[in-house]
This record gives sequence, structure tokens and C-alpha cells, in this order.
Amino acid sequence: MQQPPIPENEAARLKTLHNYQILNSLAEDEFDRITELASLICDMPISLVSLIDEKRQWFKSRFGLEISETDRKLAFCHYTIMGDKLMEVQDATKDERFKDNALVTGEPDMRFYAGFPLIDPEGYALGTVCVIDRKPNQLTDEQKRALELLAKEVMALILKRRQKEELRNFEKLFRYSSDMICIAGADGFFKKVNPAFEKVLGWNMKYLLDTPILHLLHPDDVAGAVQETEKLSAGQETVNYVNRYLTSIGDYKTLQWTVVPEPGTENIFGIARDITESIRQQEELAAAKLKAEEASIAKSEFLANMSHEIRTPLNGVVGFTDLVLKTNLNEIQQQYLTIVNQSASALLSIINDILDFSKIEAGKLELEIEKCDLYELGAQATDIITYQIQAKGLEMLLNIPPDLPRFIWTDSVRLKQVLINLLSNAAKFTEHGEIELKIEALSATEDQVNLRIGVRDTGIGIQPDKQKKVFDAFSQEDGSTTKKYGGTGLGLTISNKLLGMMGSTLQLESTPGIGSTFFFELTLKAEQCEPEIWENLELIKKVLIVDDNDNNRLILRQMLLLKDIESAEARSGFEALQLLSTGKRYDVILMDYHMPYMDGLETIQKIRESFFKTAKEQPVMLLSSSSDDENVIRSCEELQVSHRLVKPIKIQDIYTSLSRLHKKTTEQTTEAPAAQLETTADILTILVAEDNAVNMLLARTILKRIAPNATLLEARIGTEAVIFCQKALPDLILMDVQMPEMNGYEATKTIRG
Repeated sequence: MQQPPIPENEAARLKTLHNYQILNSLAEDEFDRITELASLICDMPISLVSLIDEKRQWFKSRFGLEISETDRKLAFCHYTIMGDKLMEVQDATKDERFKDNALVTGEPDMRFYAGFPLIDPEGYALGTVCVIDRKPNQLTDEQKRALELLAKEVMALILKRRQKEELRNFEKLFRYSSDMICIAGADGFFKKVNPAFEKVLGWNMKYLLDTPILHLLHPDDVAGAVQETEKLSAGQETVNYVNRYLTSIGDYKTLQWTVVPEPGTENIFGIARDITESIRQQEELAAAKLKAEEASIAKSEFLANMSHEIRTPLNGVVGFTDLVLKTNLNEIQQQYLTIVNQSASALLSIINDILDFSKIEAGKLELEIEKCDLYELGAQATDIITYQIQAKGLEMLLNIPPDLPRFIWTDSVRLKQVLINLLSNAAKFTEHGEIELKIEALSATEDQVNLRIGVRDTGIGIQPDKQKKVFDAFSQEDGSTTKKYGGTGLGLTISNKLLGMMGSTLQLESTPGIGSTFFFELTLKAEQCEPEIWENLELIKKVLIVDDNDNNRLILRQMLLLKDIESAEARSGFEALQLLSTGKRYDVILMDYHMPYMDGLETIQKIRESFFKTAKEQPVMLLSSSSDDENVIRSCEELQVSHRLVKPIKIQDIYTSLSRLHKKTTEQTTEAPAAQLETTADILTILVAEDNAVNMLLARTILKRIAPNATLLEARIGTEAVIFCQKALPDLILMDVQMPEMNGYEATKTIRG
């Protein structure tokens, strides 16, 4: 027996056959009458309505045959569905395709076969109507035509059967749907509504069909409904139209409609959904949102007011204990006041953290992008934290390569806050060694730079399994860390959230017992300014760097190299003296103050005694951690130190100091560049606007120490500050933010205006 062929569209044909959902269905009279009629017309003992699926031919109707299906490989009909015409086999025993077919050699002893394909409207042959005889035979033309008509009638029955099934499904959907489904006429009445109408509105079916639709509407919605009906009459659909319907208990339900006109009739089909509860929930949600926003505003105002009320006295405590600690105290007084100062500073830090965290969590904090000086930003961050670092005897390094773009566009206040948080964190967990703020360019274009900014310390480090936890709010590495070092655990969380707003994230590299590096990357708009010209700097050819810290020497060497200044290095005062003893000369010596065995001043004293008596013979600059140590200042004057530079060393400071070494019009001074402020400050007029008497006294005391000859003006409220400025604008204004009558913002705006 030959292998039967497979239709080219077999996959689509089978899918279509299954979609009719007729396979394995029960016997139906309409189909049985056709098979009997086919048998009578063709005078054959067997007649079938056969459907061909993947593996079998299944008989929807059979006449003269007991079995309900056969294997597809045995089916004569398999060949019939390959075309769209009648197929006739007059004697199967003489046909090569069928002579050894089991249906021919055994029951039902087929000899004659004639079948016409059942072709659906899409052109797929689903099966056949066929007649079979146990002896050779032949159909007349009239019988062939009759078989064709019967096949088309069977196909019509299959289509009708599917339509009935779909209608039953739609009827179920109509009856059981929770959505309200209806048909309405041009006369303004419902023609048919589903039970959901009764359930939602409470009216019985008769009332809904007998009552004009407009009578069921809320009076305010009638005009809109008429307008929508006119659109439907013009053939337009209505989607998401909302109106209110009267219920049987006298209230109104809000319905959302999708309505389409029926082409060729004046009927419209509509589906509505009851959104009354949804609207109520939306209104409640809006009210709750408004209430929450009002509560959030009240909370923010409360936090701002409370933080100000707490900060104000704390500021006085911190400021005045700082001042007292600089006076002559005995050991016990020094100890007690140090504890007071540290406690107040810690409390102030906690308040700042909580306030910032609250702002970020509430989404109230927005970035203000502006042009800022990258070098100045780094210097300011280290300046703020330097005192804390110096108090622990740590080395503070500022590593900003000179070839970086000078200006960047960012929120300088918030970026500086991140740096200060990281530096403070490093200082807290570092007992010995150094802390470095390093800024480097990973890549750069003409107007953009990708920066990697990191803070490295030589502190306690963090265990690998604890590293993720340090970024969680209110968490530190473990409970013992919190007890030992204190703090809220918010610093890193706040920093990470701020960086997230800038499109970055905080990362960590740490080795327990070695130290940690917190770093992040930022891609920012950048601008490289014109190189600054430093007078007389070309006269400096060779410099001796004396510092026990390897990284500090490296940073200084890079700064000098940018200006083609050669440098030699000594790791101690002894090495410096050995170099000088060989007769080597240097244009200037950069001398670190804090070195083991022999500090910087002792080394300079040896230089003055043994090699060069005066600054003119050998200029020396002292690198120290403090700008106001009276003993250091006095020693520098005695040893003719040319300049004092405060660590961490900024590139601007070192170039300025080197430039001044050879100025001929200005007398050389032993003061640091920062100390030049005193001369300028003496002729300043400074206005202090502060409503708190303690803080006013603190400001007055500090300003008198910095600029004893400056003129101080005092305003207790914002309006007084404005009056002072209207009379004569001062050189500098220190403005408190929160003051009665007119706050600092309002006063500043008035003065600027």
C-alpha cells in the first residue's frame, strides 16, 4: 500500500478542523439524514460523513457501517481532501493505491468508493461525504452532482452548528457577565438588557425595557447623553463615556460606557461597568493623599523648626567650648570641656542626618545644578573635616591631579555633603595612618568628564559579609561598632541616596585591618579654563620635599612636575640634612612639620645652624596641620620660614607661595597665604543678622578674633538687616535663616532686589 500524501496546508487545516469543535461530538439527526439520503441516491450500502484529523478518519455520521473511525493511513478520503473535486475508485482491487489496503482485503470488503471533499469558506478540506460498495461500481452524472450538493449541505450544517455554539456561548456571556450589556433602539428604549442591569440598578427587567432611557439618567447627564447619541447616529463609537443611572432605592450609580452603532440598523450595542465604588475609592485616595501631603508639610515644617530650635543652642555650646578650649585650662577643665564639645558636635551631627534623611525619604530634596570649581570643592570638603582628622593625629591627603577640568556642573552643596560624610566616616573609623580624598578622570571629552571620586582610609576595614549592610539606614557593621564609635548609621545611606539622584551609586573596597575605600563615578558637564599664570614660578627649578608620608610626597611631586619643577625627596629630617651636607642646593625646601624622631621645626633649626643662616640663602616652607598654633607661628618667625602651608596641600596654595618667593615689589612674609586675610579683614564692615543672643555673642567673639579692627553691625531680625543695607551695603553679611518678622531668605531677597 502506498503512503498517502499530506496536504501542503496541513497544520492550518488541522487547526481549522479543531476550531469547529465537532470531533468526537454526539450523533445529530441532520447529519444522519444526509448519509441515509446519500446511500439511497447512489444506491450504495454504506455512506459516511468523514473528518480527517492527525491520526484517523472519524465518522460524524455513518450509514451501513458499525465502526466509528479508522486509521488515517487506511482512509480513501485521505486522497479526496488533496483536491476540490469528486474522487471515484471503481474497483479498489485494481488500484495500486488501495489493492492491499486492509479495508479492501478484509472487512468491510471495499471495492467501490466515491467521495466529495468538505471545503470550508477559508478553503480548507476538513473531510468528505462518501459512499462505499462491496462490489465494483460506477456513479452516474446525476449521482455525482447529488453527492457534491450533499457535501455542500454537510459543510453548511457544520457552519450552522458552530454559529449555534457561538450563540450559546454569547448567550452565556450575556446572561452571566458582571458587566452590563444591552441593545438600545432609536426610540430611546432598551430592547434587551442582561441580568447585570437588574443586579446593579435594582429595577426588574420589565421596568427597564418599558422606561425611556433618559428618565433613568441623572438630570445633569441628560444633555451629554443626547450629544453622545447624536455621535452614534453619525456612525461614531463612544468609549469611556460616564453617566449616572437612577437605582430602585433612589440613589445613583456611576456607569462607564463603551457603545457602538450596528451598521444598517438604528440599534446600538452597549457595555457598561459600575465604577461607583472605584470613584469613591479614588476620591478617598485623593483625600487621603491630600491629608498625607498636608501631614508631610506639617512634619517638614515641624522638623525644620525643631532642628533650628535645637541647633541654635547647640551652636552656642559647640562654638563657645571651641573658644574656651583654646584658652589656658588645667588638665581636668580641658578634659571636661572636650567631652562637652564632642557630645554637642555628635548631637548636632545626628540632627543633621535625621533632617536630611527625612527630606530625601519625603522626596522634598531637589538637586540644584550649577557651575562650580572642582578643586575648590575638594579643598572645602577637606578643610571642613581637617580639624577632626588632625585631632586624631592622622594625615589628610588631597589628591586632585592638576590636569583635571577646572569647572564642573553639579549640585556642589550636595556633592560636598557626600564627600564630608565619607571623610567623617573615614576619620571615625581610623585611629592611625592617613585619609585620602582622590579625584581622577576615567575619561573625558571636550565638554564632559567621567570622574572617579574616592575616600581611602587606613582604618579598621569591614568584613566582606558585612559590606552590604553598611549602606542600610540606621545600620553599621554590627552592634558593637555602633556602641564603640557612635552615630546614627545614616551617613552612608544619605550619601548613597544623594548619589542616586545624581545617577551614581556608592561602592566599597575594604580589607579588615588594612582600611577601606568608598568611591563613586559621576559623568558631568565640564569646562577647562585658561591656564593660570603664576609670576616668577619659572625661577623655581628644583625643590626638596621632606615628608615621612609616601603618598604626600607623591602628590607634591605631581603638583611640581606640572610646572616642570624638578624635585628631590627625603623621608625624614635626617635624610634632608644628609642631602644638604653633600653640597646640593635647592630653590626651596618643602618641610613637613609632623615627622618622627626629628620634626620639621627641629630640622629647619639644624639647617639654619649648619648650612644656611637666612631665608634668602635657603627658602623653606613649612607644611603643618594647623594654621593657628602660636608656638609654630613663633618658631617660624625665629627660623625665617618663608611660608606656612596648611595640610592637606592645595595646588593653588603651593603655586601662590612659590610665586611669592621671588616677588620684588612685595616684602616676603612668614605668614601663610590664608593669613593674608587678616590684613584685608581689618578694613571690612561685617553685618551679622541673628535673633539668638548666644549665637550673636559667639559670632561677635569669633569675628573679633579673626578681624579685630573690622566694623561689626548687628541685626536681631531680618527687617533690621534690610535697613542697615539700605543705608550702606556692608562688605560681608552673615545671615541667619530663621528669624521672626522676616526670615533670612526674605531678607536676602529684599537686599538682592
